[in-house]
Amino acid sequence: MVTMVRVFLSIRWIFSGGVILLGALNLVFPEQLVSRAYLLAEAPTANIWLIQALGVALIGTGLALLTDPRSDTAPPAWAFLLITGVTICYFLVLGLHLQDWWIDDAGITFAYSRSLADGLGLVAQPWLPAEEGYSSSTWMLLLSFAARLGADIPIAAKYLGIGCSVLCICICAWIVSRETRSPLALLICGTGIATGPTVVWAVSGQEHALQALILLLAVLCVYLFEHWRWPVAVILSVFVLTRPEAPIIVIGVFCAAVFLTRGRGGRLINAADIAVALVPFLTFLALIAFRMAYFGDPMPNPFYAKSSGTGLTGLFNPLGGGWAYILSGLRDTALLSVLGLAFVIRTRPLPPWIIVAIAILLAHVFFVIWAKGDWMGQYRFLMPVLPIALLVASLGLRGLSSYAVRAGFSTVAVLIVLHTTALQLAGFKASPTTPLAAVVAVGNTFQTLSERLEIEDPLLAHHDAGGIAYHRMIRLADLGGLINRTIAKNMDDKAFLTTYLLEDVQPDFFFGGRNFAAASGFSDTEAFAADYAPLEFIDMPHMRSDLAYIRRSRVREAQGVEPVYDDKGALASVRIDIQ
Repeated sequence: MVTMVRVFLSIRWIFSGGVILLGALNLVFPEQLVSRAYLLAEAPTANIWLIQALGVALIGTGLALLTDPRSDTAPPAWAFLLITGVTICYFLVLGLHLQDWWIDDAGITFAYSRSLADGLGLVAQPWLPAEEGYSSSTWMLLLSFAARLGADIPIAAKYLGIGCSVLCICICAWIVSRETRSPLALLICGTGIATGPTVVWAVSGQEHALQALILLLAVLCVYLFEHWRWPVAVILSVFVLTRPEAPIIVIGVFCAAVFLTRGRGGRLINAADIAVALVPFLTFLALIAFRMAYFGDPMPNPFYAKSSGTGLTGLFNPLGGGWAYILSGLRDTALLSVLGLAFVIRTRPLPPWIIVAIAILLAHVFFVIWAKGDWMGQYRFLMPVLPIALLVASLGLRGLSSYAVRAGFSTVAVLIVLHTTALQLAGFKASPTTPLAAVVAVGNTFQTLSERLEIEDPLLAHHDAGGIAYHRMIRLADLGGLINRTIAKNMDDKAFLTTYLLEDVQPDFFFGGRNFAAASGFSDTEAFAADYAPLEFIDMPHMRSDLAYIRRSRVREAQGVEPVYDDKGALASVRIDIQ
């Protein structure tokens, strides 16, 4: 028997040491490994950061294998601190190498935060009326406060997002260490959270990392307090100001509260249960009242611009829409390999905090299906609930009582998740979703073109609003409708948009894709052809577009501007070479 134990321990040390050695090799020789052992997008040198992150995670894997107990004895406290620190380092290495990317949509919130900090009120650009084009009041106010303190808004948004995700990892690590006493469970939870969606959307400049933290804090309150309903009601009230789908989450938590009350033999509904729904509802009413008083409308522009694609019919289409979005996301992140652990949780009956966590997950799934997913890369709508999902799932590892089974499963699952995360992030860094910098480059190009043509106070109609609204290099008419309520409410009305844009707004330039308002077909009308001529940008890849036009009355010969005429002497197009 003693011999078998010694053999087991020797195998354990050899295997764990081998994993740690592999991680160290990733850190010391990343360029050699990325060029010979890993097949990633872009040139090998562009992905050294991913190999270094893998090295950190592999070292953590080896340490978890060494410190995870063979029996119900508790491992040393330093083991959990060490694995938590390694997981955070892994996440930071991944996130900080996307520090030059922000999603352009985040620029819309940046623009409002800048205006508020400058004393201009809640406007996207100084010349625009007060219309709510941002999705998160809490995030906008946080960034405005940061600006008042002298911080750069995009930088503040990036590091606040990273900080929120680090806090999520720390909270989950604390709960997992208390509930499982397994460093391997902690490793699975941490590396599962730090997959592509969390990394990308934590650094994107948007509010989704804050959203994830608020939802996790609600679960933490239930975990810590027996009388959790009032604190959770306050947290959900903050959430109402953070995300527009908050009412769905509130309903889910309220249903969980009623279920738990009835499970203990209490009344169907008591005052504390009512508070879970009532306090956030009163906050929502206050928000509506503010919108009516300040903006003159009960709903924000994004509601009108995006609601046409939503609907409950997607609930009955498990092969497409929101269902396909969720399943594809779990497959592409490889989280399907670990979430099944939730089905082997040994605790019965489930404690209240797990029931509330499941209620939040189900409510969020309902929202994603109703919204029919999302067009942005790296599964933005999955990110906010990944900490809760991984927290619940990792508890199931203790259901695998044999150390050999736990170690084998954890090693395979973590390696799959790490490999998939590397592939996903390599592809994303090579082709990120609508970078803020790319839209800023478009705005700067039209600013330069306007100067060449001596156009005073030029107006650009474009469907990407963030970078241009924030930097204010040119006035903007948002064809996406997020900062233009009139367009948002009439997105599909070709006749209305033709009249509104050509007669009322009269942009000097149109640019973008044939999507959003342009999908209505207003640019295919005779009136549009009569007023606007096509633009052709020479050797400017960032200016490739399906919709690039200039108002004919603005065309003149200038440096880098070449009008092209047809056989009848009519203006056919304008060639632009202003590099």
